[in-house]
Amino acid sequence: MNWWPGWNSIEGAGWWSGFYFWFGIVALFVLGITEVISHRYGLRKDELVSVAERNAVQDRATKDRQTEADAAKMRQELAEAKKAAADSGKTASTVAEQATPRHLSATQEQAIFNAIAPFRGNKIDIVVQLGNSEAMNFAEEFVAIFRRAGWDAGKNGGISQTVYGGEPPQGVQVMLNEGEYKAGHLPNGAVALVRALDASGLAPQGFLNPQIPAGQIQLRVGTK
Repeated sequence: MNWWPGWNSIEGAGWWSGFYFWFGIVALFVLGITEVISHRYGLRKDELVSVAERNAVQDRATKDRQTEADAAKMRQELAEAKKAAADSGKTASTVAEQATPRHLSATQEQAIFNAIAPFRGNKIDIVVQLGNSEAMNFAEEFVAIFRRAGWDAGKNGGISQTVYGGEPPQGVQVMLNEGEYKAGHLPNGAVALVRALDASGLAPQGFLNPQIPAGQIQLRVGTK
């Protein structure tokens, strides 16, 4: 060890002995400080993890409340539409039709298209009363809009004809699957369609029917 500094000198050996002694003391002191700092950072990490978990729980709760609020609003709108239909309940003859046929204006067509275009792929079944030529012609205008917006309006003409046991529907009605409604899960675009028809002055009447296929919307074009 002759190459160590001060190894062969009394004064040098004494100096280096004191140096390494105090160096060790300082090193121990620094080690203690770093241990304390490390411990504090560990506690801080646990605090941040706890805060992040609480925030995540609160965010999920907020989203759940918003989803329930949206579903409740839709149920209220459908109930109000049904009540309005019952209150206004004017029936029309199954044969007589008014002289002036109905047509969608360019503004109405564009408003309905803009509302439903983001929901491409939706299934829509358009139904009219058998033998009602005025309703058939009016329904064809809806078929054109749905197909232009990328909705599945069925094959051929896209319109089904049916015979109603009682009074036929009047105006334009939106029919939804009852099970989906009760579960709070409605087809994408259902709310947008109802609101667009309402905004276009077509007085949509929302109804529930367990026979409507899940994920599908039925549009009934009734008498004028």
